[in-house]
Amino acid sequence: IGGGYSGIIAVGERAFTQVQTLAGQYVVCLEIRTGREIWRTRTGWPWQPDGAWPGPYASPTYASGRVFYADCFGSVGCLSAKTGRQIWSVDISRDLGAGIPGFGYAITPLVYDSKVFIEAIGANSSVIALHADSGKLAWRTGNMPASYSPPILLHVSGHAQVVTFLENIALSLSMRASGTLTVPRCTSPPKPLGTLRPVSVLKTVVFPD
Repeated sequence: IGGGYSGIIAVGERAFTQVQTLAGQYVVCLEIRTGREIWRTRTGWPWQPDGAWPGPYASPTYASGRVFYADCFGSVGCLSAKTGRQIWSVDISRDLGAGIPGFGYAITPLVYDSKVFIEAIGANSSVIALHADSGKLAWRTGNMPASYSPPILLHVSGHAQVVTFLENIALSLSMRASGTLTVPRCTSPPKPLGTLRPVSVLKTVVFPD
């Protein structure tokens, strides 16, 4: 069906993933029982198809009958999980002025409270929140560059926080105040380029090396 480094998510009798061929990057829906392809939606051009690490790198996210994705160039979008129909898409480089990292984006979207959270690079773009129903910008914050690590959702003392491991810093954003930075934490070495997802263990956030 194609190559890449995307994970697979299973929802009911269907599985969703992202792949790449010489024709482009795609989100693909498969029937779990048989492996039959149900639909395939193109999201953009292939990323470094002749390189050592061709895309895509991110995994799709399912929420409320929709599949959210991001490709290596920073195209973020929403599809119907049933048909693959494009509901909306945003090019965060063209539309929001974010940069494109040399390693390509590896943004697995986080969906919470009717918003889609992604990491980016550029001024005021460390974490960007989009409205899940339209893709329009809700808010953005931070000036530290993104890494491969996706954001996660935590609840601390009953309050929601989005925690993410950027290229050279780990940070927590309060959802009560639309992304107010609550717990900055510098990492060591200075630029470890986080590649793994942080996890929550007994009220402690662990950032794998």
